[in-house]
Amino acid sequence: MPFRFAYVCDLLQRLDDNQRARAGQRINSNIIAQWFLSHRGLLVRDDFNASALLSTLLPEKRSDRVYSLQSRSLTRLIGRALSLGLSRRKELERWQEPGSGVDLGDCVERVLTDTVGT
Repeated sequence: MPFRFAYVCDLLQRLDDNQRARAGQRINSNIIAQWFLSHRGLLVRDDFNASALLSTLLPEKRSDRVYSLQSRSLTRLIGRALSLGLSRRKELERWQEPGSGVDLGDCVERVLTDTVGT
C-alpha cells in the first residue's frame, strides 16, 4: 500500500489549524508525534521511501532545490499570472507591510477568495 500524499496534507492542515487557533489546542510536537504513530505501519514497511517523505516535510533541507525566486519577484509573478488589477496587486503585496501579521500565502489566499466571490 503506497503512502498517500493526503496523509501529509492532513498533517500540514492540522498544524495550520493549530497555529490559527492557538487557544487550548495541542502543541505542534504532540500533533506530529500522534501523526507518526498513526502512520507507523506504513512508515516502517520495507518498500517505504523515507527520503521522499522527509523531502516533502523538510524541503529547505534539500541542497538541490534552488529556484532563484525571492518573495518580491514571486509576488510580481503571481500578480501577472492571475492578471490582477492594481487594487488586487496592492492586496497581494500587503504581506510586505511591517506588522501586517500575514505572509505571502495568506495574501494570495485572500486575493483568490475575494476574486472568486465577486
